Amino acid sequence: MNILGHFQTVARHRALVMKHCFLAGIPHRGLVHDLSKFSPTEFLPGARYYEEGKRSPNEREREVRG
Repeated sequence: MNILGHFQTVARHRALVMKHCFLAGIPHRGLVHDLSKFSPTEFLPGARYYEEGKRSPNEREREVRG
């Protein structure tokens, strides 16, 4: 399980989305974007199936679990 790697990926993604939402004039959308990714329900499987920036952990989980 790669908790740190997955956390960094999600945090980096949120920061980029936030930046672009602020530039587009929709700051609230940027602030709340993907907050659910930090909930245990989504974060733990994401960390479990994390693959060092190669693809979404969701794809790998679907392969494994169907």
